[in-house]
Amino acid sequence: MARDRESILEIIRKCLALSRSSSEHEAALAAAKAQELLFKYNLTMAEVQTDEKERKSDRIIRTEQDLTARKNDGKWQIHLASALARYNFCDLLYWSNRVLFIGEQNNTEVCQELFHWLTIQLHQMATKAVREYTGWERKPVFRRGFYEGAVQIIRARLYEQWETLRQQSVKSTALVVSNSEAIQEYIQVNFPKVREARVHQGTSSIDGLMAGREAGKQVDISIRRKLETTTVPRLS
Repeated sequence: MARDRESILEIIRKCLALSRSSSEHEAALAAAKAQELLFKYNLTMAEVQTDEKERKSDRIIRTEQDLTARKNDGKWQIHLASALARYNFCDLLYWSNRVLFIGEQNNTEVCQELFHWLTIQLHQMATKAVREYTGWERKPVFRRGFYEGAVQIIRARLYEQWETLRQQSVKSTALVVSNSEAIQEYIQVNFPKVREARVHQGTSSIDGLMAGREAGKQVDISIRRKLETTTVPRLS
């Protein structure tokens, strides 16, 4: 049993090593695999770490992500980034046109890659929906509502995915608490003046919101399909 446990830990370590690859696709897929194995086998990062003297916050980093949405499209990219951070063991800081994913490297890379992938899909869907829309709403209002509706459903789907994984792991709560403490320590040291802020959610669009919610059900929220040609260590 001990040998099996050590082999699993070794696979996770290899995935974490691959998550630092110069290839963004390989790194993101390996990071996602490491996270999946942590849940599946009820392990925490503390058990994976080889240096027991390392402070919790020493393994926390920040990954910067520029926001590309047009000003009149609303704050949907911030809402999306917030959902990704929440359900991938990270925290989020933002200002102006930039967000920071705060967490362990493998988790922030998953957030960033998913952000790219989801943004591409939503932009394509919104463009098509606006082009085909013949209702009474002004198109900028419709587009803004579409993005918000889609992100609402994506957030709900991420939560369902998170709950499924959490229920499979008796140590998931401890893992969340451990990561949260480390992240808060990192933020206090590196961003001592940061203040919590709420991003207003709301739209005057009805048609756009409903169309976006339907689109949100179709969005692919897995980076594995996008990166299916990348290989990572597998359990035999």
